[in-house]
Amino acid sequence: GESRHLRAVAELIPLAAEYFGADATNIMVSGTSEGATAAWDIAMRHPELFSRAMMICGGVDPTHAEALGDMEIYVFHGTNDVKVRIAGINDAVEQMLAKGVNITYNTVEGAMHDCWKEVQTVDTVRRFIG
Repeated sequence: GESRHLRAVAELIPLAAEYFGADATNIMVSGTSEGATAAWDIAMRHPELFSRAMMICGGVDPTHAEALGDMEIYVFHGTNDVKVRIAGINDAVEQMLAKGVNITYNTVEGAMHDCWKEVQTVDTVRRFIG
């Protein structure tokens, strides 16, 4: 089930958007490593809160991926990651694509678990997080 911490974050997002005058229809969730795993979790449990997501080298259970609807999702993973094996991510992404999830999947050739060092320089990412 959902942890109380995750539930608290989900409750805070609309309040923070209102407080800071952010466009609540254009909120992105993102994470790296374990943060990406948590970002996947909150995106699947509360897809109404996010318009897009970017996950970098994090694990995911695609069981409830259909909840993501038409959320725009970018996934990055290093091909030599030994902490979160790319084979598992490849399988998860394939399952999510089969469920109609809107994923752009990018592998970072030769990168280990710290592929975020490469990803932050990608022009696509800069445009995506705009």
